[in-house]
Amino acid sequence: MRKLYLIVICLFALNSINAQVIKLQAGTTLSKLDWKIPGTNTMIYDQVFMGYSAFFGIDYLFKGNYNFSTNIGYLEKGGKAEWKLLDAEGKFTGETFKEKPQLDYISVNTTIDFNYPLSEHFLPFISAGPRVDYLLNHTGEFDYYYNNDELNSIAYGLLFGGGFKISIKKVLIGLKADYYLNFSKIAEWPESINRLKGEITDETFTISLALGYRF
Repeated sequence: MRKLYLIVICLFALNSINAQVIKLQAGTTLSKLDWKIPGTNTMIYDQVFMGYSAFFGIDYLFKGNYNFSTNIGYLEKGGKAEWKLLDAEGKFTGETFKEKPQLDYISVNTTIDFNYPLSEHFLPFISAGPRVDYLLNHTGEFDYYYNNDELNSIAYGLLFGGGFKISIKKVLIGLKADYYLNFSKIAEWPESINRLKGEITDETFTISLALGYRF
């Protein structure tokens, strides 16, 4: 954890020298889990989970129609399931029980943004770049994997996004959607005598509003 903090601090210190836009962005995460019961085709927690995300970032090194962007923030992801309840006679009661396994991360990314200005004030863009997420917290559904050292504390992959910015003098207002492509698993375990091999992965999108100030 200390190493991650040092990397982030150094990264922001170096980038801030040439920073031209400081921004805040916050919004909704939409995610679901690929959590299959080993040995079956039964999926659990594959309904869409809605969480929150918030990032602080800087845009810098503007060259022509592209620039770099570095961001650090908080990200929630998870899944959802609804179970129909039965009474003592095995009949459906009409009630449901909901579960929402959740994971909370500190996320860091650096992307290159390609801008396609349609006017002086309206700037659509697409972006892509690497990201690293550090697990802060998890709900009880993951306790077994955490206790067996099967829940990964680091997630890494790529971030792909797109959106638009509206420029009003030195203020930038924008809307952005991102897709989190993962190269790592949330949890994974090998086959053993009493247990089949398995893994848990996710699909995550974010939709965020952004507010920036140009220096």
